Amino acid sequence: MVRWMTAGAQGPVTIAPLSPVAAGVTDRISVTVHEADFTPVTNAEVVIQLTSPGGETRQLAAALSNPQEGRYAVATRFDQQGVYKVEATATRAGVRMGTAARPALVGGVDLEMAQPHLNEAVLKRLAADSHGHYVRADGVARVASLLRESRQDAGTPEMRDLWHNGWSFAAIIGLLAAEWVARRQVGLA
Repeated sequence: MVRWMTAGAQGPVTIAPLSPVAAGVTDRISVTVHEADFTPVTNAEVVIQLTSPGGETRQLAAALSNPQEGRYAVATRFDQQGVYKVEATATRAGVRMGTAARPALVGGVDLEMAQPHLNEAVLKRLAADSHGHYVRADGVARVASLLRESRQDAGTPEMRDLWHNGWSFAAIIGLLAAEWVARRQVGLA
């Protein structure tokens, strides 16, 4: 919060954060243009230069999308994964008003985390495959009885001593032999 409070005012041209999740997705690039007194500019020409991770550049002309905010937008496709560089330049009557630049990461997030919505079909399939039950949020009262039923079906546990096994005896002898060899090499034996 201190960084936000001590930061200077934004320039006359600002680029909104971008969120293209994966390569091949079309996303909007939004640019806001305003005067020094923060009144929105509705008659500017906004040109966006998009540089891909491979170095190719494209020039895009943004159109006025929200006159109340002075917001200009253009939709474009992000074909490659990596960091894109977005640069916006606003001019009015041939006079440059300002520029802004912002990086945009494409393909840097997990698709599952980018759109976290309930997928009941997958949850029901997981429950069926694991011999469990799918319970909706409004049926949470059933969970306690389902847990009691699952404990009864588990059966009685079988007790086994690990020491009555040949592998555990071999592991103990191997560790003791390794310690003895290490001591002999250091000269402690």
